[in-house]
Amino acid sequence: MTSPMQHQASAAAVTTTDAKCTPVTTKPRQINVTAIVTNATRTKRNKVLRIKLFVLVRILFRYLEKVDVVMLDLAKEILKDCERKHNTKDSKYETLAEAIADRLRDAVGEAHWTNAWKIQKQLVADQRRRKVNAALKERNAFKERNNRRLRAFFRELVLYEAKQ
Repeated sequence: MTSPMQHQASAAAVTTTDAKCTPVTTKPRQINVTAIVTNATRTKRNKVLRIKLFVLVRILFRYLEKVDVVMLDLAKEILKDCERKHNTKDSKYETLAEAIADRLRDAVGEAHWTNAWKIQKQLVADQRRRKVNAALKERNAFKERNNRRLRAFFRELVLYEAKQ
């Protein structure tokens, strides 16, 4: 139960009075629109993170095939266990991606996890480089086609002017 003094203090925080004793309400707090993350944005971000994790796990498995087969078997068992606990609605495994990331990282160790992450980072950089090179190649081919067309046009123009 609030005392009259507490009630007055909380009311004073919402409204104040000016010199003429008329209530003046304070402006509502400004909301930073960029700080608000909508559910759709959060869902999209989670989807991207899940895909990146999926790729990282595949890279980790391929890496472990070459480096440590025993660790690979352990990692596969952990993956199955995480899925099984997620399907049984275990509260710790509510988000499967986080559970897989945490348990796999702990199981395989920081060295293997970091190496797989570095490989993933290098693969992404290579893909970007290939896309940029393909775009440049396409752009250069387009320019070359246009240059050929322009040269042909000017040749015809010169021949046409020579006839007249």
